Amino acid sequence: MSEAVAKASEVATTAFRKGFNCAESVLMGLTEAFGLPAVPTVATGFGGGIGRYGDACGAVTGGVMAIGLKANRTSPDQKDLYDAVHAAVRRFMDEFIRAEGGIYCRDLTGYDLRIPEQYAKFHSDKQRREKCLKLVDTAARLAAEVIESACLP
Repeated sequence: MSEAVAKASEVATTAFRKGFNCAESVLMGLTEAFGLPAVPTVATGFGGGIGRYGDACGAVTGGVMAIGLKANRTSPDQKDLYDAVHAAVRRFMDEFIRAEGGIYCRDLTGYDLRIPEQYAKFHSDKQRREKCLKLVDTAARLAAEVIESACLP
């Protein structure tokens, strides 16, 4: 495991343990590991499968945001970079799905966070918290590996 992968995992899991959501934690880990602009506040609404909707896992969306930050596409004329980012994101998502079995928060956690009773159970479920910690670690490590190996600047 490279130094950047280890750092991304360590920072992400520490942030999650402190109470940051999955997306914030993964983005924090990756921005610190790769010296990217630190903007984890943009990730806040992605927790709980995007606004607690149960869709794409926040750990996954945090990784996708970091891949985009690393690419730093600033012009629509950068078509090759656009294609490279999409290839990197697909690889990251494919590897996450292989490792964890899916990408949807409601499937990974077993809770529909749109339902107040289920959100309350989700929030107090210590086993779910450990499961999400594992998802954060997996996403941080896999995204870091993809960032290291992708054809990005």
